[in-house]
Amino acid sequence: MPENPDISQRCQAALLSLLERQSFSDVRMAQIAAAASTSRPTLYRYYASKEQLFRSIVDGLFEKFYDQAEPYLENFEDNLALAVNYLASSVAFQQKELIQVLLKSGADDIFISQMRKYFARLIGTLLRQGPVKKLNQSDLDLVTALLAGACFYSLKEWMNSGMQQTPKQMAKVLTHLFNGQLLSLIEEKN
Repeated sequence: MPENPDISQRCQAALLSLLERQSFSDVRMAQIAAAASTSRPTLYRYYASKEQLFRSIVDGLFEKFYDQAEPYLENFEDNLALAVNYLASSVAFQQKELIQVLLKSGADDIFISQMRKYFARLIGTLLRQGPVKKLNQSDLDLVTALLAGACFYSLKEWMNSGMQQTPKQMAKVLTHLFNGQLLSLIEEKN
């Protein structure tokens, strides 16, 4: 079935609306369908589970970031970390209502899982730009876990403090945190 963006968007908006009032674990697919003004079978044609629906919302957020970051990744320089962190912080700041709902939902594991996916994508793009001989998958997994966890909890703390720091200030903090040659951890030199 071709995807109808209107139904998909209504389902995403319905889940977000429900998450403003209750935890992720308390939300039921029937509630989502009702709030989206669609039937449960239609909802299930688009999303097999509420987890998949949550992931699609997070994916949309990260796609916005990645679309903005991709030109920097293709021609990166020494200040790449600052530029990428600034873009990420700016997207988070622009989408603070969405981020707040997602962070308060109690679906931390799903959110972090999606972050790992996007960090793997980001690192893969960077590695394709350099002279990497061989990729050590277990090291890549470790680095993406580190990045996702640190960024998730930094984002959560930033949100809990009312986003008092500007995106530029957050970028500076994250850049100092991650400027320790993380890519060299996942490259295996011959």
